[in-house]
Amino acid sequence: MPINILRLNHAPSSHPNNLIAFIKPLPRPAALSTEQSHADTFLRAIAAQCLPVMKRHHLSITSLEEHEPNREFIGRNFNNGEVIQLVLQRRDGSWMSFRQVQMVMMHELAHNVQMNHGRAFWAERNQFAAEMKALWERGYTGRGFGVLGGSWTV
Repeated sequence: MPINILRLNHAPSSHPNNLIAFIKPLPRPAALSTEQSHADTFLRAIAAQCLPVMKRHHLSITSLEEHEPNREFIGRNFNNGEVIQLVLQRRDGSWMSFRQVQMVMMHELAHNVQMNHGRAFWAERNQFAAEMKALWERGYTGRGFGVLGGSWTV
């Protein structure tokens, strides 16, 4: 859990990664509750699967959030992990692939260590990506997501 965050009345089974304080999908109208649930599960699966990488490198995030589709970016990191925002859907409403979003997450986590896109940043990002690929090869899905058939896909 990030420093200065304390969860009261928290059931560990409801939160897949104790190094991420908050997980927030975009709010949607009641008519799109299925889409809302899907976005929430998507973010929780991303959080669950990246826990070993975050632990190994002593990383934490205050808020992991969904961001609306746009032409500018597919992920961004504010203030060394205070907020990481990921785009989960394309502008046509289709969902991005889970592994693509997970690699964007590795990119954004690398910004917790190196803010600019220099050589040191890419070395860090490539290390995180290699560790994630090794988890995929082992069939690791993260706590609570093994029931989804070995890997979580959209």
